[in-house]
Amino acid sequence: MSDEDRSIRAFLGDRGERISGTEADALVDLRLAGVSAFTAQGLPHRKRERWKFTDLRRLLMRETYEAARPAPLPARHADRVSALPAPRLVFVNGVLDEAVSDLGQSGADIVRLEALLGGDHAALADRLGETVEADHPMIALNAAWMADGAIVRVPKGVDAGRLHLVSVMTGREPVMAHPRHMILLEVEARLELVETVLGDGAGHFENAVTEIQVSDGARLDHYRHIDAPDGHVALDHLRAHVGRDAVYHGFNLAIGAGVDRTEATVRLLGQGGEARLGGAYLGRGRQHHDNTVLVRHEAPNCLSRQVFKGVLDGRAHGVFQGKIHVDRVAQKTDGYQLNKAILLSPRAEIDAKPELEIYADDVKCSHGATAGQIDTDALFYLRARGIPEHAARGLLIHAFLAEALEEIAAADIRAQYQAAIDAWMAAGGFDEETEA
Repeated sequence: MSDEDRSIRAFLGDRGERISGTEADALVDLRLAGVSAFTAQGLPHRKRERWKFTDLRRLLMRETYEAARPAPLPARHADRVSALPAPRLVFVNGVLDEAVSDLGQSGADIVRLEALLGGDHAALADRLGETVEADHPMIALNAAWMADGAIVRVPKGVDAGRLHLVSVMTGREPVMAHPRHMILLEVEARLELVETVLGDGAGHFENAVTEIQVSDGARLDHYRHIDAPDGHVALDHLRAHVGRDAVYHGFNLAIGAGVDRTEATVRLLGQGGEARLGGAYLGRGRQHHDNTVLVRHEAPNCLSRQVFKGVLDGRAHGVFQGKIHVDRVAQKTDGYQLNKAILLSPRAEIDAKPELEIYADDVKCSHGATAGQIDTDALFYLRARGIPEHAARGLLIHAFLAEALEEIAAADIRAQYQAAIDAWMAAGGFDEETEA
């Protein structure tokens, strides 16, 4: 049996024969298409360009994953889940935990994906899959196995405030879950979505898909923080459509997990649309952080920004694949892209692949990528003024990451993420001699 056949059997099994006929027709079609696409491709590997630096076949075939089962929220995460004062949805092993979820006074209409799978809410079921590409192997695997998730709709002109979306993987044996979320903002709507990804126990595999539609004049601020154990494999596939004069602002803080890949594709479909994507990634040991971003300018007078910064120690591996694509009709495009990384260890590694693909002639686009060690002149300057070396390194890392954190509009979230970075450094995450 070939590696391709083994990967298909291990992760898909007989899913094609066990799809329920009681689901809405649109969902049955989506599942069958997912089975077909994953069967044709299997797990991605290095020979596929967009997966050149993150070989999922090699990474995932080391473990045998069982389908995740519902479980209670681990006690050690209870305070973390309730700390943020906002309506919240908590998914444990990919299934909503109603006991710890609390919608409070949320201004959004929220439906569980489970309700769609039962055939209700047909109009919403028909919209599932609108923003994603059907031939993406991991999105296809998600479609085949998705069991629960959040469907959030913010009505026209409503400011829904903040919503906290929490995902926790737990269990003694490695399990896999495939949550599916859909965020729909109608015309002139507003939402701040805070997403927290946690893990507990054995090394698990989470393959999440989030579909986002930001209608004309609407705004979505989306903050994601992953803080899971080293054995955790976390994939997040985000697909967003942004309308006329609409704004999508996303920020991703990656500190935990053995393997984390956040793959975002944003399409600017209406004139005056704006997409801002940023992030900070901190790795040590053998952690692997992958930020793969594509912004497609498909209308004139749109703006996009990509600003990512990483700090890597030990044998940690960072990946940045950022691309700006400008269609012929997208005149007056303003696109900017930047990735910078500090390598604290001689064995840390960063692969950066910034790209511009431009078919319009009246645009302003630029990109850059740099990697290096801490500035020795700056370090000497601080030490010459009596600051211990350890503290001086911390100050320089703070200053380095500040540009990325400035992209976070919410002051309390920015402070929370800064505290997480402080904790990482306090735990010994920036010792230049560290090797895993």
